[in-house]
Amino acid sequence: MGIITNRNMLPFDTKSAWKPSGMRFGTAALTSRGLTVGQAGEIGQLIGDLAQGRASDSTVSAQVKHIVEHLNWYYHDLPAH
Repeated sequence: MGIITNRNMLPFDTKSAWKPSGMRFGTAALTSRGLTVGQAGEIGQLIGDLAQGRASDSTVSAQVKHIVEHLNWYYHDLPAH
């Protein structure tokens, strides 16, 4: 889906730092381009649907693309160096 993630420990996590229970999603780049709280919630729901097998990769990718296609991708049209 193009969202950067990494594994993180949760407060009071009983697992080790090498196999933590949590996951962190890097949304700073999206919010700086205008992603709203509502849109972030939609993406979160899609991630949950995908993780629980209620949606396919292709369906979720298409829905995320639809959500973010109108964000301010100001660098998209910059000339190549």
